[in-house]
Amino acid sequence: MFFWLTFKVTNVLILRQYLLNILARELLLSLTVVSIMLAVVDQVLLFNESVSVPYALWVDLFSLHLPLKLSFLLPLALFFSIARTMYQLGRSQEWLIINSWVSTRSVLLSTVTGYAVAISLLSVLLSCWIVPKLISQSEHVLQRWQEPSMLANGLLNNTMTQLNDQQSSWYMAGQGGVDNQLGDFRSFKLDRLGYDIVTTDVLRYNSETKRFNLLNGRRSWGDVEHRIINTVYFASADMPIELIDFPTAIGSLVKESSLDTWTLYQVVSSNHNLADAKILFLRLSQPLLSISFTVFFMISLQALHGLGVITLVKRSVLFFLGSLILVVVVRNAIGKGFFTIDSGLWIYLAMLCLMMLLCQSMKSNGERQ
Repeated sequence: MFFWLTFKVTNVLILRQYLLNILARELLLSLTVVSIMLAVVDQVLLFNESVSVPYALWVDLFSLHLPLKLSFLLPLALFFSIARTMYQLGRSQEWLIINSWVSTRSVLLSTVTGYAVAISLLSVLLSCWIVPKLISQSEHVLQRWQEPSMLANGLLNNTMTQLNDQQSSWYMAGQGGVDNQLGDFRSFKLDRLGYDIVTTDVLRYNSETKRFNLLNGRRSWGDVEHRIINTVYFASADMPIELIDFPTAIGSLVKESSLDTWTLYQVVSSNHNLADAKILFLRLSQPLLSISFTVFFMISLQALHGLGVITLVKRSVLFFLGSLILVVVVRNAIGKGFFTIDSGLWIYLAMLCLMMLLCQSMKSNGERQ
C-alpha cells in the first residue's frame, strides 16, 4: 500500500511539473513576443519625429510603463498559454495517457486552475495597485525633465547659473547674431539625465579653471560663483536654441491615472468624467478578463473527455473573441456617455455571466457525448 501511494504521488508530481513547464514556456513566449511589439510601437511612435528624446528618459519611461503593458497583456497571455498548451497536449502521445484516467484528468484540471488563478491574482495586483503607483512616479519623471526646460526659458542671456548644487548641474545661455558674443547656444545637464541641445560642437566644463571649451578651440571664460561670463573669444556659434516641449511631445505617454482604483471610482461616480470612466473600466476589465478565462477553462476542462481538445480550442477562441469585443463595446459606450461606469460594469458582468452559462451548456453537451 505504501509503495502504491508513493508511486501514485510521484506520478502526479511528475505530471504536474510537466504541465507547469509547458504552461510557463507558453506564457513567457506569449508575453515576450507581444510585449516587445507593443513596447516598441508605443514608445517610439508616440514621439514626434522632429523631437530628439534623451535615451535616459526613454529608458525611465519604458521601465515605469512596463507593468502597465504587462497588466494589459496578462489576460491575453493567460488565454493563449492555456489554449496552446491544450492544443499541444492534444497532438502529443502524452495526451493518450492523460485522457485515459480520471485521476490524470483531475491533475490536469487542478494544475491549469491553480495556474490561471495565480495569473488572475497577479493581474488584479498589477492593474489595481502597482500600475497607479508607477504612473505617479512616471509623472514625477516627466516633471523632473520639464524643470530644466522651464528654468532655461527664464534665464538671462550671457549668464551662467547653477541649477542644482547637489547634482552639479549647470546652464549656459547666449544671444546670437553678434560677433564676439556667446552664440545661439543653450545647454543643460541634470544629474545622469543629461541633455545637451548641441548639434555642431560638444561642450566641456573644466571646474578648476572655470572655463567652457568647445572642441574646435573656441572658448569663453566663466565665473560659476558670480554667474557671469567675463570674456568671449569666438564669433557667434550657429546652434539651435529650441528646447523640447515635453508636455506636447511626451504627455500622451501617461495613458493611465495615478489615482488608486477606489479613489478613481469615487471621482468617476461623483463627476461622471468620461475620460476617467474609460480609464477605470479598462483598468477593471483586465483582471475581469483573466477571471473569466479562468472560469471558462475550469468549466471546459471538466467536459474535456467528451468534447475533445480540438473542439475545446475552437470554442475557447470564440469565447476569447467575444470577451474582447465585449470590452471594446462597453468601453466605447461609456466613453460616449451612453451609460455610467456603474451600469457599464453591471452590463459587462451580466454579459460575462451569460457567456458562462453558454460554457455550462457546452459542458453538459460534452458530458452527454
